Amino acid sequence: MKKILSSILIVLGIIFASTFNVSANESFRFNASESKTDYKYGMEHQYYRGEIVHNEVTSPQVYNVLNFELEENNYDIISIDGYKTNGYGMVGLNGMMERFEKENPNVEVIGGINGDFYHINTSGDPINPHIRDYEVIWKGGNNSAAVAIKSDGSLSFEKVVHDGLEVLVINEFGEIKKRLPVKNVNKDVLTDSEVSIVFDNYDKAVLDSLNTTYVKGLDLKPAINQKPANANANYYTYAKGLVETKLDKTVGDNDFIVISKEIKEAISAGDKIVFQTRIKNFDDVRYAVGLNPNMKLVGNGEVVLNPDKNQHPRTAIGVKANGEVFTIVVDGRNKMDGKYGVTLTQLGHLMKKHGAVEAYNLDGGGSSTLMVGNSTNFEVLNELSDKRIRSISNGFLIVKGLSKTSRVTVPENDVRDVFSTPTNLHLDSDKVLHFNQVPNAKAYEIKINDKIIQTSNTSVPLRFYTLGEHKISVRVKSSIDKKASNYSEEITMLNHYQEVSSMLEYLKEFAKNNMGGK
Repeated sequence: MKKILSSILIVLGIIFASTFNVSANESFRFNASESKTDYKYGMEHQYYRGEIVHNEVTSPQVYNVLNFELEENNYDIISIDGYKTNGYGMVGLNGMMERFEKENPNVEVIGGINGDFYHINTSGDPINPHIRDYEVIWKGGNNSAAVAIKSDGSLSFEKVVHDGLEVLVINEFGEIKKRLPVKNVNKDVLTDSEVSIVFDNYDKAVLDSLNTTYVKGLDLKPAINQKPANANANYYTYAKGLVETKLDKTVGDNDFIVISKEIKEAISAGDKIVFQTRIKNFDDVRYAVGLNPNMKLVGNGEVVLNPDKNQHPRTAIGVKANGEVFTIVVDGRNKMDGKYGVTLTQLGHLMKKHGAVEAYNLDGGGSSTLMVGNSTNFEVLNELSDKRIRSISNGFLIVKGLSKTSRVTVPENDVRDVFSTPTNLHLDSDKVLHFNQVPNAKAYEIKINDKIIQTSNTSVPLRFYTLGEHKISVRVKSSIDKKASNYSEEITMLNHYQEVSSMLEYLKEFAKNNMGGK
């Protein structure tokens, strides 16, 4: 019925001009000369060509609307970026898709849009906050804003308030064993009763009498516009590393040392340590893309007027009263083809008229990119004003098959029971892995050689792009109430050429069957 109604709307949209009316003080309407509605991977897509009449000034426009239909399709929206290890970077949205697919072969990419503003003339440094899998990669400015996506997939626009520096000890199960505020960075300290950290730009040795934890750096991010000289305490804004057993009191390149008796007593072999800025009320935010707080388009259902009169290609993200998330991407910088671009106020009017009660402007211009599909089979819905896919700092992906689990904090006195170990692992003739459901388990980790993927299903198609032998075992992922199970007994899968040739079919089938626990 939905598609039938959409077909009727297509015809009506072409025959009749669609007029949007607003208050007399701020006159705005869009006269559509052409409109189309179709479905892209289950998401409603609308295309409009026509003209905006804003305060009696007319400008030809073309724009696309994509309603993500997250709940209906069991999709999720996540942050994505092009950052390199020990720095930042810029990558096209299709390149970000490819990177995500390689790291998450069990999750299907459905589409994506560009994200926040960044330093385009340097190394792609982000401007506003960015969170990836609960970790604050870049803190952004205090009192900035962000699109915050929680562990349950819900999305909201939130104010960002810094709450000091912190260090987290993460165990092999991804649980938080210890979370403490950081008192000192790159300072000479005489006590280990509070947490201090020294990085590789601190050229002294830590006192032998202090309890220290040496951390082998996996990824260290420098703060924007900071220099490492003179033991600059503000140089690093994020660091993640693996706990090592060595007792060195001087820091090697790209490593760091945590000075703390409490941390020393909490760590175990295989633990990771994360140093970051804590953001108030963001502990359950799994993904976030920053926003310019001065570029709010719609608030409480009303258009936010902005003095900027420049018309550009624009990207916006909004939430409707029923919680649905959608985007509008407006073409521009092509007046010969009736694509003038819009001002921020005009974009706000469009977002409101398509149902937004809250909406923000994202990066625009040549960065504006609206894609559906995956890295090897994608379609760009908007006209790229650069005539190519621009390399950008970050963005959003729409995905299917994401495992829904919150990050667990280990209780102070951990008396949780242990989940039972999955049993009856076997592969059928189609190389689908099956195992018995464990009571109350919400997610599983499948270990295939040294690769771990998460799923909520107990039947998982497995075909891999490497020839040879694959050792497979499964364990239940931990929860607030129970510890992770032990890994099951291993089974072996022999992969042959026929399976390699159908890798793409595997990825598609796996994501279709892995519903992410919703």
